[in-house]
Amino acid sequence: MNSNIVIRKIEPEEIHTLEDMLYEAIYQPDENNLIQRDVLHIPEVNAYIKNFGKQKDDYCLVADVDGEIIGAVWVRILSEPIKGYGYIDDETPEFAISLFKAYRNQGMGTRLMHAMIQYLQENDYKQTFLNVKKENYAVKLYLKLGFEIVGEDEEDYLMLLDLKKSIALRFNECITHADLQGLATLMADNHIFIDMANNRIAGKTNTINKAWKPFFRLFPVYRNIFQKIITQGSTVVMQGYSICSEECLNYVYAIWVAEVVKGKVSLWRIYSDNEKNRKMLGI
Repeated sequence: MNSNIVIRKIEPEEIHTLEDMLYEAIYQPDENNLIQRDVLHIPEVNAYIKNFGKQKDDYCLVADVDGEIIGAVWVRILSEPIKGYGYIDDETPEFAISLFKAYRNQGMGTRLMHAMIQYLQENDYKQTFLNVKKENYAVKLYLKLGFEIVGEDEEDYLMLLDLKKSIALRFNECITHADLQGLATLMADNHIFIDMANNRIAGKTNTINKAWKPFFRLFPVYRNIFQKIITQGSTVVMQGYSICSEECLNYVYAIWVAEVVKGKVSLWRIYSDNEKNRKMLGI
């Protein structure tokens, strides 16, 4: 991969390049029978770039190589009468991503996706979605990033990413891998940890030093298995059980609660899995 690639926000004078990016975003498996560029004038297609930057939720990141734009990812909420080829609601932005052919299959699409997902999480969007052809190789990437198929027709998938849930699952992955740096990165400075016995530790540094460091020393092989996950506003509730090398934490059924605000976990709390707590937490 070219090491000179920089991901940055698009400049106003570069908005016109989105026309090329939109054409490149069209899935065209037959290189000998390419779709004519006139397709960009179809209202449902043009809606993705028309007057881009004028709506409050419009945002675009580009991949820049020595001053040349070689790829882009952008989001907008298609709340006008013409809604493109997918629509959730007036609060959910739709993804579009594109790379010039010479730069595909080099990990750049993943970098662009991660950067935009981080932007949406830090700006407290609840979810985002995209529409993709079923035969497009990118479907595997979207699934890996946490998108779920929520609708389909004969040709396309409608895929949704719960941005709060995504953060909570990343936090849990850090627990599985005893990744202290990862946990610290995902924690809010005012993070609060409360265990099943109602012991409470406040603050990112205190939680790392007084909770997770000793926990990983005592239980080096540990992971949580979630059987049900629901999102309620900024709260992610996860029901399941733990697997551990130590009998005391092996197959312990519990409910984990994460509060996710602006891309950070401000609370990680563990409850016993019982009828009272299920009812209280709505799971």
